[in-house]
Amino acid sequence: MGIGFLFSGQGAQYENMGVDLAQKYEIVKNVYDRAQSILGYDVLALSQEQLNQTRFTQVAVFTLSTAIAKLLQQHHITSDVNAGLSLGEYSALVDAKVLSFEDGLHLLEKRGKFMEIASYEHVSGMLAVMNTPKDVVLSVCQEMSDDMYQVFPANYNMPGQIVISGHQKAVDKAKEKFIELGYKKCLPLVVSGAFHTPLMMSAKEKLMPYLNQHVFDKGIKKVVGNLTATDISTRDDLSDVLAEQIVSPVRFEESIAYMLNEGVDTFIEIGPKKVLSKFVQKINKEVTTLHVENVETFETVLALLQ
Repeated sequence: MGIGFLFSGQGAQYENMGVDLAQKYEIVKNVYDRAQSILGYDVLALSQEQLNQTRFTQVAVFTLSTAIAKLLQQHHITSDVNAGLSLGEYSALVDAKVLSFEDGLHLLEKRGKFMEIASYEHVSGMLAVMNTPKDVVLSVCQEMSDDMYQVFPANYNMPGQIVISGHQKAVDKAKEKFIELGYKKCLPLVVSGAFHTPLMMSAKEKLMPYLNQHVFDKGIKKVVGNLTATDISTRDDLSDVLAEQIVSPVRFEESIAYMLNEGVDTFIEIGPKKVLSKFVQKINKEVTTLHVENVETFETVLALLQ
């Protein structure tokens, strides 16, 4: 059995996530206590309103994901290859020992803050475009962009779903064009910014000095990066890769293909809800997908794999 850990990104967070795990397992509580000592506030006590703010979302999902990975490891469930969606890439790197939890938390605290500030610079939106060929999506994005308003592919999630993002006016024009071309299933996403597009350039530029301060270790396992859809765990230019990830599309479908090629046949999604598991099932129906977000799901996975 080849096991791949998939670490959640932003969007599925909810109030009180992680509370039951911290109450039952000391190793989880220790991670949350360490986060509180670094951040100066209790991540477990964040309200839904706070969790919907990028500066809080990223550290909250990261802390939960890291704590769950440590809990799994304590019970001898480890991965062969890791990947994470957007901020989840940091959790994947911590699990692979490329980055310490403390350094990852510091970086994501800055990243979330800078991305939130960047989102205020533009009136922006994101749109999930369903069942539309990649070349059509690219063509429409180029056609609907001009000197004032731009729209870009932001996430290549799975067959039949590409998320586009950019200035709201350009996103709206793109939606009209898709419908005109006969691709009528376009779903607006509730987000706070045009993530993974050049509209996040100010966040990239602000984060870069902090990334450059860190010395990344060589990973003990492969981590498939959003930017390249290849292993980034031993790259000498990891600071550049993590910075560029903020303004570039997430190549999730290609990342799963890489993991499949590495022999992964069991994917464990770590973090809130089962968004990534659904993507994986659309990519390859033959693999096993599991997820851990609370005590119940952890115990289910434990019973299956031990």
